[in-house]
Amino acid sequence: MKKRMMIPARTITFILVFAIACITVLINKGYGASTGVYLETKDGTAILISERTPIVMSSNHNGDMFSELEKGDKLLVIHDGIMESYPAKTHVYAVFEINDGITGAIPPSVIEELLELGWIDSAEDVDYDFESGESSQN
Repeated sequence: MKKRMMIPARTITFILVFAIACITVLINKGYGASTGVYLETKDGTAILISERTPIVMSSNHNGDMFSELEKGDKLLVIHDGIMESYPAKTHVYAVFEINDGITGAIPPSVIEELLELGWIDSAEDVDYDFESGESSQN
């Protein structure tokens, strides 16, 4: 019975060590990981709202990487370093949907910035009502 319990424990240990090694290699090579809320602008640009900052995402997959995503989805993104431009930009290598989200996770100040920049036409593009301060769920 003890031998049967050791096999899963060894397997789990191996998977954890492998995952930590992979993350360490990615970090040493200059890659990063960020989480945030997905939003698509009116011209189809993919944006990650991470820590109250919009980050424009690009990839070599001709937009296919972002085609299955919906606004408000919470994401984990593997990317290059983030360029210190405004808006911030990064090249994305992998996108993992953590869960379906709501656009209400986007802070009102960021929505106002997106409006000023012309990336969205109105707060309705992100289902946000400034009067009530509420967002409807996707």
